[in-house]
Amino acid sequence: MMGSKDLEAEIHPLKNEDKRLQENLGSQTTKEDNLKGLPRQPGLSGCRTVAFFLSLFVCLFVVFVVSFIIPCPDRPASQGTWRVYYNAAVTYDFLATEDINRDRIQDVLFLYKNTNSSNNSNLSCADEGFSSPCTFVAAVSGANGSVLWERPAAQDGALVQCAVPQPQGGRTSSACILVGRPSSFVAVDVFTGETLWSHPSSFGGNASILSSLFRLPDVDADGAPDLLVLTQEEKEVSGYIYSGSTGHQIGHRGSLGVGGTSGSLLHVTRMGAHYILFPCASSLCGRSVKGLHETVTGRGSPLKRDPLWEGMLNATTHGLLWRSPGAIRYLMTVPGKVGEDLLLVSSEACVLLDGQELAPRWIFSAARVLRRPILGYYKPDTLAVVIENGTGIDRQVGCTCFRGPTFVHS
Repeated sequence: MMGSKDLEAEIHPLKNEDKRLQENLGSQTTKEDNLKGLPRQPGLSGCRTVAFFLSLFVCLFVVFVVSFIIPCPDRPASQGTWRVYYNAAVTYDFLATEDINRDRIQDVLFLYKNTNSSNNSNLSCADEGFSSPCTFVAAVSGANGSVLWERPAAQDGALVQCAVPQPQGGRTSSACILVGRPSSFVAVDVFTGETLWSHPSSFGGNASILSSLFRLPDVDADGAPDLLVLTQEEKEVSGYIYSGSTGHQIGHRGSLGVGGTSGSLLHVTRMGAHYILFPCASSLCGRSVKGLHETVTGRGSPLKRDPLWEGMLNATTHGLLWRSPGAIRYLMTVPGKVGEDLLLVSSEACVLLDGQELAPRWIFSAARVLRRPILGYYKPDTLAVVIENGTGIDRQVGCTCFRGPTFVHS
């Protein structure tokens, strides 16, 4: 038989559930009372408050120090337009930029020929052993045009190459290398204008200096790139290689095996091989720098040859297999998709050649190009070349982004 309690639970189930709920609520109330009876820890909350305000104070102190106590570097106000006048001076086809006074603005380096320097320098041609007039090297601020330094550097400037690294003890400086006429070879510190080294050149007395001062890899491992100078004596073109850190000649004179020419350039193939390119009438001629280096030194050279180009070069005439439509007037390198391409302007057409395969990318007729094409950014972030063809009412100006020329009448 069922007990009295079981019978009552079966008869009154809801009443039994209410009792269980009351018991559970009473148990929870007892637990909460026990928790309230435990002692609190007021010190922990206080430590957290102190740590928060201390961190906030440190952050505000750092901001105050950086903003008001530590001075910002002085930076001269950059003028939108400035002019520097050199009365009765003759300028050269040279202009370079470098941050000389460390103000994060590119400054300007240039050459001029005059009897005396500007009013900002007391040096004269006679102070450096030159007769008047002579060639001065000058550096002016890109911010406001003020003269940073200037000095006589040669009797008559012929070639110049700036931003040439110069190892000096534990640091590396930068120099402008100037090849002057009749026989000077000098390096000038870009930042101070002081002479780093100076030597008489080893060119022949009847030699004339051609083209640019080419920068070669540092073959002699002296911390500075080597330099190549091309000269012409009678009808023979020769090459001289010099150390970029001392100005001393490396080896002896080396013949390029071609007749008199101008407008040469140094080209690097995609294999990393260096070649001297120069126009030979209606052909593009070339000479491996590795071969020239081995000739002047009489020993092996770490420089490279490009097998593809060696296959195109004629060992006797040094002519390439590609022939130009007409006599070549201008030869220049332009940036390509990979490496550099070659732009040739001849008496008949303008041709853009692939810098490795020497295959034409585009050709167009332009028989009256009177000026050297000009590279520049004529659209935002797009390098283009401007070619001027014709004169008068038939004058056309073409601008190309190396995909193909577009000409307009001006």
